[in-house]
Amino acid sequence: NALNTISAQVGRDPDAARETLGRLADLMRYALDAGERDLVPLREEVAFVRAYLDLERARMGDRLATHVEEDETLLETPEPPLAIQTLVENAVRHGIAPRPEGGEVTVRVAREGTRAVVHIADTGGGAGAGAPGTGIGLANTDERLRLLFGPEAGLDVDRGRPEGWRVGFSLPAGTPLVAA
Repeated sequence: NALNTISAQVGRDPDAARETLGRLADLMRYALDAGERDLVPLREEVAFVRAYLDLERARMGDRLATHVEEDETLLETPEPPLAIQTLVENAVRHGIAPRPEGGEVTVRVAREGTRAVVHIADTGGGAGAGAPGTGIGLANTDERLRLLFGPEAGLDVDRGRPEGWRVGFSLPAGTPLVAA
């Protein structure tokens, strides 16, 4: 999809095509690097999610609105790489993209007591006929979180009201990664 977006931009807006290509390169670098690590700081994952959403907005235009909000005191909290991105991608792909009018994806990282809580919500149509939380991406993310941080870290999936889905998880807050 990103390459098709860049291809379409080349003729009409070469500067936008170069910018989109740069974002895609950044995303690919992060995905390759993150795949070599068990944990990354939330700071890196949030930056990656912002870049991913920028790329999706280039593709979808006004059909995709986004809002990302993070508590800066939590940005060194470790989390599995691509955990948030997987949930955001599900929201865009299954919630917003199928709707002609589009919708909004919201990502929020906040402190609740001693935990860093991550919420992803979309205003889309949800996961169709499937029950919430039945997808492979969601199941894998849930399992990774539970294995790394215990059962309280698993995904919490809820059909939004009146539309869309809400997915969240929590992590022990503020335990920075030690550089290897």
